[in-house]
Amino acid sequence: MSAVFRRSTPGLLPCVRPSLSPHQVSIPRPIHPHGRRQLHLLADPVQLFASTMVWINSAGVPWYMTMPLFAVIINTTFRLPLQYYTRRVALRRAELKPLMAAWATVQSRALGSFNPGAVENLKLARQQWFFKQSGKTRSRIQKKWGVQSWKSFLNLASFVPFIFATEGARQLAGAPSGAIFRSLSGEGTAAAMDLSQPSLSQGGCLWFVDMAAADPYFILPVLASATMGYTMMHRLDVPRLRQLLFLDKSNIPRFGLFIGRVGLASTLLPLMFYDMPSAVFVFLISSISLGHFSSLGLKKVLPDNVPSPLVVPKEPKKLTFVLEPPSKPSKGER
Repeated sequence: MSAVFRRSTPGLLPCVRPSLSPHQVSIPRPIHPHGRRQLHLLADPVQLFASTMVWINSAGVPWYMTMPLFAVIINTTFRLPLQYYTRRVALRRAELKPLMAAWATVQSRALGSFNPGAVENLKLARQQWFFKQSGKTRSRIQKKWGVQSWKSFLNLASFVPFIFATEGARQLAGAPSGAIFRSLSGEGTAAAMDLSQPSLSQGGCLWFVDMAAADPYFILPVLASATMGYTMMHRLDVPRLRQLLFLDKSNIPRFGLFIGRVGLASTLLPLMFYDMPSAVFVFLISSISLGHFSSLGLKKVLPDNVPSPLVVPKEPKKLTFVLEPPSKPSKGER
């Protein structure tokens, strides 16, 4: 028995011995100052960007100008520095092409002496060895000069604030949170955020007077998709475009082909989400256009290092270290 009985006036009462075994202690959770609602970490950037848009609008700027102005802020703060850095990396990598070509020549000469042993296809084995050695050499040179391949994709990091800003504009219009935001932050966090601004219903212009509602003529979704398609096509040459459209089956890296096709398919997203508020499409069109113009401006500021072609002069230049024959004295000097 776990209890010991002691004598008492009413009768025998059980006296339980103290136990030193660990047991659970329920500690009350602290209550949030604003109630039990606690926003997720992902909601903080959304609130920050939404508050910035509201602050710009409270300064007297109409909503149809607030969205492009906020796109300028996002572009100059996040996207432009990343574009500048990736542009410098691309130019630096282009300067290393002669060195990589020289190493490829050396390895191609050593290809004839490569003996893989007893294999079924000697030519295929030598090609695989050459590609493997070329990849190792290219990676070593790029790492030495700080132009690794992964740095070319740093520009994709600018999509993170772009997504947060798009979600902020979406919630300012009173629309429900997107599926990605709900899945990452939770249903409770998405439901707890109430950032709607009734003034958006009268802050538009032209045919989209109500920026909190979808475009009734579907012009903004088509314009956003066309803008994305133009910026994508402008950066691709014809052979690369044929590869992305499955018209050319040449041997190219699969990862680069996958990224290119995903980017090409993303141009259809505005048409798939045509029912989003007009404020979101105005911000989307402004941000994509500014990113395209900043990319063109960087190409002007940091042009490609194209070496000038070697031109043989028609007439030989005068050599400065050769003495010219003395000229005849004139009649006046005599």
